Amino acid sequence: MAVLQELLQDLEDETEAFLGLLEQVGPTRFSLVTPAVPWTVTDTVAHLAFFDDQQRFAILDPTGFENSVEQAMLLDRSLVDIARDTYVDEAPDEVVEWFETSRADLLKTFHECHPGARLSWFGPSMGVASAVTARLMETWAHGVDLSDTIDVAPIASPRLRHVALLAHRAMPFAYGAHGLQLPLDPLRFELTGPNGERWSFGDDDATSIVLGSALELCLVATQRRHVADTSLVATTEEAADYLSIAQAFAGAPGEGRQPRGVK
Repeated sequence: MAVLQELLQDLEDETEAFLGLLEQVGPTRFSLVTPAVPWTVTDTVAHLAFFDDQQRFAILDPTGFENSVEQAMLLDRSLVDIARDTYVDEAPDEVVEWFETSRADLLKTFHECHPGARLSWFGPSMGVASAVTARLMETWAHGVDLSDTIDVAPIASPRLRHVALLAHRAMPFAYGAHGLQLPLDPLRFELTGPNGERWSFGDDDATSIVLGSALELCLVATQRRHVADTSLVATTEEAADYLSIAQAFAGAPGEGRQPRGVK
C-alpha cells in the first residue's frame, strides 16, 4: 500500500510539472505543432485528458469499457486519431481545464482502488501500480513533446526511475509488437539518475547491458529521441537491438524519431 501511495504522489507531482510546462508554452502557442507531427500542443493535452477518462471508465465500469474497446477495434481508424479529431478545436483554457479535471478524478479513483485489483485496458489487463506508472510515463513523454516544442530541456527528476523500470519490464511487449522473439539471454540496465543515483534493472549476471543516462534511456524508450542521438552504450548486439525497438507505451510500434539532422 505504501509503495502505491508513493507512486500516486509521483504521478501527482509529474502532473504539476506538466502543467508548469503548459504555463511556459502559454495559451497563444497551443496551435504550435510538436515534434510528434501532426499533433499540436492542444492535441497533446487533449490526448492525455481523453485517456485519463478512458482509464477511469475502465476502473469504474470494466464491462462497459471492454465493450467499447471491442467496438473501437472494428473501426478503420485508431482511437488515438479519433480522439484527436474529436477535440482538436478545443480552446486552450478549455482543454487545460479538461485535463486538470480528468487527472484529478483519475487520481481520486486510483486512490480508491484495491492495490491488488486488475484493471482492464487496451490490451492485457494491468495491476493498479502498472496503470499508475503508465499514466506517469505518458505524462512525462508528452511533457517532452512540449519542452521540445519551446526548446527547453526535458524534465529530469527521480520520477524517471518509474519510466526506466517500465522500459525494462516492457521488453517482451516491445519484441512481440515487432514480431520478434525475446532473446534468451537477459538484459540489464545500468543507469545514472538525474541526481547521480545508480539504478540497475535486470539480472545481475546478465552480459547484455545498456549503460548510460536514465534520461536518455527514457527518451529512447518513449521514442522521443533516436538512440543515435544519445551516449547510451550497449555491450552486446542483443542490447543494441533492443534499443532500436524499445517501446514503453502500449499500442502498435511507433515510428520513433529520426536522428537529429535527418529530415
